[in-house]
Amino acid sequence: MKHASESQNNKGHFIDDEIINQKRNKKKILIGILVAAIAVSGVLVPLSITEQSKSSGSEQTLTPAEISYTDARIAEARTLTAAAKATKSMSENIEIPITAYSLKVDGKTIAVMTSDDDIRTILSSIKKKAVKNFADAKAQFVEKVEILEGMHMKSELTDKDGLQSILSEKSEVTTTHTIKNKETRASIAKYYGISVDELEKQNPAIKKSKIKTGDKLTVKYKKSPISIKFTVTKTETEVVKFKKETVKDDKLSTSYKEVTTEGKNGETKTTSQITYIDGRAVSEKVLDKEIISEVVNEVTTIGTNDNVGASLGKFSWPLPNYDTITSGFGPRWGTNHNGLDISGSDVYGADIVASDGGTVILAQEDNSGYGRYVIIDHENGYKTLYGHCSKLCVSAGDKVSAGQKIAEVGSTGYSTGPHLHFEIIDNGTKIDPYPFLFS
Repeated sequence: MKHASESQNNKGHFIDDEIINQKRNKKKILIGILVAAIAVSGVLVPLSITEQSKSSGSEQTLTPAEISYTDARIAEARTLTAAAKATKSMSENIEIPITAYSLKVDGKTIAVMTSDDDIRTILSSIKKKAVKNFADAKAQFVEKVEILEGMHMKSELTDKDGLQSILSEKSEVTTTHTIKNKETRASIAKYYGISVDELEKQNPAIKKSKIKTGDKLTVKYKKSPISIKFTVTKTETEVVKFKKETVKDDKLSTSYKEVTTEGKNGETKTTSQITYIDGRAVSEKVLDKEIISEVVNEVTTIGTNDNVGASLGKFSWPLPNYDTITSGFGPRWGTNHNGLDISGSDVYGADIVASDGGTVILAQEDNSGYGRYVIIDHENGYKTLYGHCSKLCVSAGDKVSAGQKIAEVGSTGYSTGPHLHFEIIDNGTKIDPYPFLFS
């Protein structure tokens, strides 16, 4: 009985275990089906599983209610968003080099642009602007100018306006100038676009001594990053002004002063080759010079003979400010008129002057027909006569100089109105005065 009872008790325990195992298997199957469905649909994935004891023994049971799940698509979106943010942060802080073009002047980079065409366009416009007032002039850069392709950061780039600003901005530079043959302070200062005073201020030593070929000067001046140089051929017609000269003659009275040669400007045509840098003419070479008309210098002759009454050897106009000849030398009214009659409006009382220096040999009034008149002996074979005077200002024996007042115009003697009758007598023969007065 005891064994039977134990056997029956063991069977009961076996049945209980079998029932428990069946329930456990059913739960596992259910869970498996659920997990399989989740895996197939791709909607949910297990996040965590919680195990709890449901019996007093060591066995543990898992139920679907004790399993937590989350949406895989939501997790994936969150992961992608975080990655995008990281990439953006990296792109903002890390520069990637790009292909660009650098403008170099004498090896120094002064600008970087994405287009080499833009650089060339701006450089070309600078050249054209420099020579716009000079036909057929070809501009070139003084410095070595290069456009090079390479990898550059975006932060290095500039645009067209930026490059224009860079190229137009002038800065002070210092250079050492070695003096060449025939250079002067003025030509050196002109070359650098500064004044001679500024050049001497920078080089005090040259104010006290002559500059010599080979000497070195320190020159500070302002210049653009790129200098433009061009050469033009220029032909100009130039007026050469005459100079004034003075000639002394000891045979003439000190009262004599006359322009004996009229001055005349000359004219030349010069063809030159001129070199400009940044609009400044820095050198000029004469290629050809043609004289169109010769210059004639003005010559003034002055007498140095202080002997009063000395002859000048020529005759001057005896009635200043009046130049009307009312009757010339030659036949008149059935006889010969032996001189010139000179008159003009309001001529009465006008000054009569000696036509040349000499000695007064007669100053009187008589019935010769001359009325009051003066005769001067010039002691060279010539005499002059001044007739019809209203007043005599000299006496016989007086020494007179050319241009000195000797009488006043009147109408004495055989006269039809106020005028001066003027004669030149050559060794006793009365001759026509006109050629002597206008030679």
